[in-house]
Amino acid sequence: MCRVMEEKDLGFMKIGIDLDGTAWEHRNFFRELIMSFQSRGHEIYILTAHVGLDKNDIQLWSRRGFPNPDGYISKIRGQEEIPSRDWKLDTAKKYGLDYIFDDFDTGEVRLVRINE
Repeated sequence: MCRVMEEKDLGFMKIGIDLDGTAWEHRNFFRELIMSFQSRGHEIYILTAHVGLDKNDIQLWSRRGFPNPDGYISKIRGQEEIPSRDWKLDTAKKYGLDYIFDDFDTGEVRLVRINE
């Protein structure tokens, strides 16, 4: 049996969103999703395997009409050799993210639950 979840069931969430293959490929969806989640008090983070998120990514995010995220999480020098999927899952746990949206370089965006 399916039960409709009420807002009180969800609680506060921290959500990570990938750039390449995810936010960039589905702009309208993620813009609306981010605005909706933030309006309800949830936090949104950019989670990208780019090394040292640069100003170009941040400026592009803004130019494309995305609301300001609550934070940016990216690889740092020395982490280049860590496979993106492994790095993202470990990093999401480290930062206490509850969910991430990512395509993991497959072209198919997935919602992954991190912390239970």
